[in-house]
Amino acid sequence: MKFRTGYLADFISLIFPKLCAACNGSLVKGEPVLCTDCLYNLPYTNFHLQPDNIVARQFWGKLKAEGVYSLYHFTKGGKVQNMVHRLKYDGMQQVGVLLGELAGEQLSKSEIFRTVDLIIPVPLHKSRLRKRGFNQSTCFADGLATKLIAAVEDNNLVRVIATETQTRKNRFSRFINMQEVFE
Repeated sequence: MKFRTGYLADFISLIFPKLCAACNGSLVKGEPVLCTDCLYNLPYTNFHLQPDNIVARQFWGKLKAEGVYSLYHFTKGGKVQNMVHRLKYDGMQQVGVLLGELAGEQLSKSEIFRTVDLIIPVPLHKSRLRKRGFNQSTCFADGLATKLIAAVEDNNLVRVIATETQTRKNRFSRFINMQEVFE
């Protein structure tokens, strides 16, 4: 029976192929989320190896942080945006876990981030969580924790105010929108 099931699954994948979350190309056996080409050609920044990187400089004088970085260069319509959209809008939680794992692999090479022992995902308001069904930040945290050998605690921070979406806000408006939202 297993023999026939394998053929049936292969036939179905010919008609309805699983698609890469980054480039929308067809995935082959053994590629659960990203195709091999995308997996090995993501636009990494390597900012985690540069303590005074351009992202960290945005926080200087505003927030005390041990280390700040961005994993990828972000391009509108690019692979990273496609992956984020698959996670956020298509509910592909495995994309969030994979992004966390990839981040963890990179961060484990950095002196600053290597000693992380606790990860606290940014919570959703209970009404948004109910609507979406999952928290993308928790998916990312779970993947990150597996590579950094850290614990994930999603009950240390509570979102007490349901804010409107931030997708169309500028940086300052996002900052204002998030004031006093967490306890």
